[in-house]
Amino acid sequence: IDDKGAAGTDALTTVSLNGNTGAATIASDVLNKLTVANTNQNVTITAAAGTRALDITLNNVTGGVITDAEATSLKVTGTGTASTGGTLTAAKATKIDFAGDKAVSTALGAQAANLVITSANTAGTTITTALNTDVTFTGGAGKDSIIIGATTKAITTGAGDDTVQINAAALGAGGSVTAGDGTDTVVLSAADAYTASGATTFAGVVKGFEVLQFGATAGAGTINLTNL
Repeated sequence: IDDKGAAGTDALTTVSLNGNTGAATIASDVLNKLTVANTNQNVTITAAAGTRALDITLNNVTGGVITDAEATSLKVTGTGTASTGGTLTAAKATKIDFAGDKAVSTALGAQAANLVITSANTAGTTITTALNTDVTFTGGAGKDSIIIGATTKAITTGAGDDTVQINAAALGAGGSVTAGDGTDTVVLSAADAYTASGATTFAGVVKGFEVLQFGATAGAGTINLTNL
């Protein structure tokens, strides 16, 4: 799909794809609404550089990569049937908002510096890619699931039965993780749980979780639950 307008005169703002069985490419400098439904194919938006928000609506998207190299913010709405297995790639987007009433599970491509992610999706948002340490995440009432490392930002999961996998034994300077209402799970490797529980620092910045989950142990060790 190509707007074909002369430079600076593109008019194509909205595109809807339903059931496409091959990759789609959309060329428009002003595209701001994209609906993708019932597909697992790649969708690529090509546009000139510039400030541009892109609203993406997903319905039963089960794979593929949605790429917009120039969008500076995204809103991703889950509707109809849950979407899982796809990837969002928008390296210049400094803000990604998730919304809707059907769950969205997605990987992320390259993440912009100091990216801010917010989820108001009432069914829940799952991000299967580890967030960079400078990414801020704020969850809502849905069942959210994220992966982080030694974050330096405030991570809050909101209400709902949320899961945070922490791939580190300690957070970075200024980092914190706070769970809200619901039965929330923090996931650690056994090795990181051994290390984190050796002092009270971890418990001071990771709060509000009801369930601790950790992987198989590689050897003997002690986890002091008081410090987690």
